[in-house]
Amino acid sequence: MIGAIVLKFRAMFIAESIVGFIFKLCLWLIGLLVPFSFLLVWPALAEHGYGVLLKRKAERIAKKKGIAMERYIKGEKTGAIVDKGARNIIFLTLNDHWEIAFDQIRGLEWEWIDRNGRKTNNHLVFLTNDEEKPLYKVGSLDSDEAQEWHNRLEMTLQLS
Repeated sequence: MIGAIVLKFRAMFIAESIVGFIFKLCLWLIGLLVPFSFLLVWPALAEHGYGVLLKRKAERIAKKKGIAMERYIKGEKTGAIVDKGARNIIFLTLNDHWEIAFDQIRGLEWEWIDRNGRKTNNHLVFLTNDEEKPLYKVGSLDSDEAQEWHNRLEMTLQLS
C-alpha cells in the first residue's frame, strides 16, 4: 500500500516535471522571440499603422469640432482638416495638433519629385505667419490628389 502511494506520487512528480519542462521551454522560446517580434510587426505598422492612427485622431478632432471628414487631407506624418466654417486648418500629428486661421496662411505650394515624367512623393506645403512654426508639410499624396487639393485650397484660401 505504501509502495503504491509512493509510485503514485513519483508518477505525479514525473508528470508535473514534464509539464513544467514544456511550460518552461515555451516561456524560454517566447522570451527569445518577443525581443525580435518588432521585426515582423514594424514594417506593417510603418506602412499602414501610422496613417490609420493619424486618421483616427483626425476623426476624433473633427467629431469634437463638428467638421466633415471629407475635408481631411491624409498625410504620411502630418494630416490636415480644413474647417471652412471656422475658417481655419487643423494640422495634426500623432503627438499634437495646431489650428491655423486662413488669414495666417501666406502661401501654398505643391512639391513633388519628378521620376521618369511622373510626379511622385507629392507634398502640400503651407507657409504661415507663425514664427514658431512657419511651415506645415502634408504629404504622401498621389499626384491627382495633390493637384485636386492644391486647386481646392487655393480657391478656399483665396491665394493668388
